Amino acid sequence: MSDVSRTGKTFKLSKPFAIDDHLQNSIGIYGADSTELVHLHFSAAIATLVAERRWHHTQIIDTQPDGSAHLRMEVAVTPELERWVLGWGADVEVLAPLSLRQEMAEVGRVLASRA
Repeated sequence: MSDVSRTGKTFKLSKPFAIDDHLQNSIGIYGADSTELVHLHFSAAIATLVAERRWHHTQIIDTQPDGSAHLRMEVAVTPELERWVLGWGADVEVLAPLSLRQEMAEVGRVLASRA
């Protein structure tokens, strides 16, 4: 901010605000009201790393016999979630929801076209 001045005006919330309630459906800073079942499959190469952390209070992680892992959680599909999934690169596959799977596939196509 380069030019700040007092206006004399005040701001009042129309209803009480609780940050924990606002973020309960999120894996980070984006708040959202609706959630979807997100089901991800992680390769054995990173499954232990994924399982070491609690990403969301609804998460369920099932380790597979081959060392890979399935992560399920009921969360909001936000730009932050999308970036988080993309951050795992080829070591993650989106199994659900279909809309997230399609979005990640489209990002992959765009990246591949730039090679």
